[in-house]
Amino acid sequence: MGNVRFFFRESTRSQTSTFWVFCDDVDEAYTDLIERGADIREQPEDKPWGLRQFTVHDLFENQFYFFHDL
Repeated sequence: MGNVRFFFRESTRSQTSTFWVFCDDVDEAYTDLIERGADIREQPEDKPWGLRQFTVHDLFENQFYFFHDL
């Protein structure tokens, strides 16, 4: 997946966020996250707006779109 690092912290606030994460290879990132037990909500797919992307949620229902340009 390359040199990507994330930092998460536990919060008592009830709030969710959406993050867009650019990847060189979405399918490689997807495979890596599956192996790590990520909560994949949407499989990698070519979107009509010109991106290949998939969606992951964390324990607090924050949403992460991993994508690359087609």
